Amino acid sequence: MSNLKATSIEIYVGAAIEHASEQRVLQLLVDELDQSGRWAMVIANVHIDSHQVDFIVGSEAHCLLIEAKTYSRPVRGKPNGDWHLELGPDAWRRTRNAYQQALGAKNSLRDSMGRLDGELQGYPDASVVCVPSLPRGSNITASDFKVRVESLEEL
Repeated sequence: MSNLKATSIEIYVGAAIEHASEQRVLQLLVDELDQSGRWAMVIANVHIDSHQVDFIVGSEAHCLLIEAKTYSRPVRGKPNGDWHLELGPDAWRRTRNAYQQALGAKNSLRDSMGRLDGELQGYPDASVVCVPSLPRGSNITASDFKVRVESLEEL
């Protein structure tokens, strides 16, 4: 009996992957999928309707949308409203709400999939992946059943 795995990972890249955070996520995805020995498809850096999507991972039983983020400063935010980056003591600057970004992309992906298959049930999963992790002092209370906010190590 052989210890070889029959692995089939298909990777499609829309635009060049330029950010180190996205390159790290792609490498982790390929490594994890390769170890599973199952078929999977990774679609990277594409547009779905009006949403830019970092990654879509599909398998026979699962679909996951990933938005990769790197924060060099503490960040705070909730599911709704702006997120804020710390600039210094008591100084914060508004930044894009990554939870809402991933949720909008997830819903667009689901709508696009539904146009192809009218029988589609459920929604893809979605994650905001912080690479390598959220900076110390961050306060994100936006992780729920719609979108998980997690660090790269938690993937």
